[in-house]
Amino acid sequence: MTPRIATRLIAVFCLSLFSGSLFAADPAPTAPANPSIAKSAYSRVAPYVNADTLLVARIDFDSVDAEKIGATFADVFNSVMLERGFTKDSRNNANREFKKSLAVLKERGFLYQLPAKSGVREVYFIMQKQAPSFRIYIPLAKSAQAELLPVVKEFFANWTVFEVEKGLCVTADQAADAEIYRKFKPAENPTLKKFFADTAGSTVQIYLAGLKFKGIAKAVPDEKAQKAVEEFFEDLPEETRKGFNSFDAGFRYGLLSYDLNTMTLKETLYFTTAERAEDFRVGLLKAIDKGASVISERAVANLEGDAKENVERYNMGPMAKEFIRGVAYSFVPTRQNAMLQFESTPQTKQSLANANYLMAYIFWTAFALSQE
Repeated sequence: MTPRIATRLIAVFCLSLFSGSLFAADPAPTAPANPSIAKSAYSRVAPYVNADTLLVARIDFDSVDAEKIGATFADVFNSVMLERGFTKDSRNNANREFKKSLAVLKERGFLYQLPAKSGVREVYFIMQKQAPSFRIYIPLAKSAQAELLPVVKEFFANWTVFEVEKGLCVTADQAADAEIYRKFKPAENPTLKKFFADTAGSTVQIYLAGLKFKGIAKAVPDEKAQKAVEEFFEDLPEETRKGFNSFDAGFRYGLLSYDLNTMTLKETLYFTTAERAEDFRVGLLKAIDKGASVISERAVANLEGDAKENVERYNMGPMAKEFIRGVAYSFVPTRQNAMLQFESTPQTKQSLANANYLMAYIFWTAFALSQE
């Protein structure tokens, strides 16, 4: 298990951005979304999964619908403008200009042009349990495969890019990848298959199973870095350490989907027992308590002179701490029996945007007071 999962996923997005820019010079209408692409997703990744697969992340570029995204953003913008007291004329003017921006985005935006221009309709990121390597799989038609191969090789110059029967694969460790799949035996993964079917049309789908926090420290190759990770875990609140232990002992799998068209995020973590799920949830809350204290204390410690004096005088440090904690709490999943669930939509307003506005106001006020 490598600790650099996030880095690898970012690389996939970078590849998508880079590939899209190569084909965006000559705008053309995007191909209509093909529902069958999403519904048949499992069939394409099936040769690379079994019960021991740790992670499968899928990005579906074909699902992105400019009209739906435009409608969602328009709803959000109008809601925010109403809350801010915009006049009807101002709202109409803003909506008119937004439609102009959307028209350009539909015509030239790489995300909308990518499937039609490059043939890249989806990308998979795959990791097996106890494996030191990963594999990025890009399903492609044979004609597009030959055209895109040199582009991908140039982008991943320090990695290995190779052709498979129905697409391209990328890995950072060719020897490890070859060893993994030389012995690999594909087998149906019913959970992943059902998840892909149930969330077909989502822009991002992530399946994670068998993760253990203790395995992260052991996977760090550098001894000094490994010790730093171990010390980090030891420094956590007791309840958080207990939560991580319960996670390692009872986590079964997690499912996350994000629909860019509706800005909807859904996440569910499945545990063996309700007690272990609750331990992990409480551990997250305690970690947030400590994190909020550290962030607010360091922010105040970096102030000097009148600004620091005013922050202390008007009790802004403790207020900031409680505000940070309150915002973070809103992102902690709720428990339903042995499951932890979280859902965010534009309607729930679980966004850091308003939090950032308030924090900016708090510290701007502290600075303004120091000038008086």
